[in-house]
Amino acid sequence: GAIITFTNLNVSALTNINKYIQPLITSLIGLIPNCVSSVLLVELYMAEGISFGALLAGLSTGAGLGLLMLFKHNKKAWLKNIFILLLVYALGVILGEVLNLIGFFI
Repeated sequence: GAIITFTNLNVSALTNINKYIQPLITSLIGLIPNCVSSVLLVELYMAEGISFGALLAGLSTGAGLGLLMLFKHNKKAWLKNIFILLLVYALGVILGEVLNLIGFFI
């Protein structure tokens, strides 16, 4: 909430973005370690603001506090931590793009 307030981020602007670019953004939103990001994504989907692929991309990258614990307890292997973070992001984007390409929706 603070990020949205201080940066004047317009979340509803996601509705105007191409459905093939949406998974890139929603996967980043999903990486925020809080349940608010999941609620935001589901509300955007229910309002028909984002595609189903974008929804699943964002929800699949939401590892909760798991990534924070990884970075906290595995300080010596920070390169591996970055690799895991990028892998989670990439897999979420790939899932969203594949679902958008095959036209899967509910």
